[in-house]
Amino acid sequence: MCIQVGYSVVDAHSFAEGGSLVMGAMKRLSWRPMPKSKGRKKAVVHQIPRAKEVEVESPKWYVYTMTGLMVVGVLAVLAYYIFSLNPWALRLGLVGIAVGFIMTVNWH
Repeated sequence: MCIQVGYSVVDAHSFAEGGSLVMGAMKRLSWRPMPKSKGRKKAVVHQIPRAKEVEVESPKWYVYTMTGLMVVGVLAVLAYYIFSLNPWALRLGLVGIAVGFIMTVNWH
């Protein structure tokens, strides 16, 4: 009597030897190594030469304007809270701080 398990055939003799269905199937299976992968062909990469980057420094007045706006903005906000000034002082202070921080993005 033969029983088919997966891709292998197990006979009744393997059960008589005390083996189970799985062990009988393991004895009968022929193991072969996995074939080696051939891999993919690597694509040819053509590198385009880059132009030389010119280092651009920000002018001195840019740095002074940027820091000046932020400092004056902080002072305006502090003056609003300390001296209970018009709400426009608070708005102008916050705008000065915001413009100063936006200017930091373009600073080199």
